[in-house]
Amino acid sequence: MLEKLLGNKYIPEKQWTSALREMNGIEPFVREDGGTGSAFTIHDPDGKFAQLVAKTYNGHDIGRVWGRRPKTWHLEVKASYGGLDDEFSLTWDQFERV
Repeated sequence: MLEKLLGNKYIPEKQWTSALREMNGIEPFVREDGGTGSAFTIHDPDGKFAQLVAKTYNGHDIGRVWGRRPKTWHLEVKASYGGLDDEFSLTWDQFERV
């Protein structure tokens, strides 16, 4: 999905920061502080990803909504058995990051 949205700006070897990347033959991601990280880390200096996120805010400028436009996005991916408003679970590490 990120490949489709971001085109050549999405580089799995760099931005897929989940431990699951090893299952697809990509070297493990190692954080400098040794901690665990989000599933994806997107650096967005030109605001392209912010523009995509803005679509979920009915086109509102993310910078105005949040008071600033993030330059780096840390995406956590969770699954549920139902729709978008159904429950999902977080590990303690994920909860602490959020």
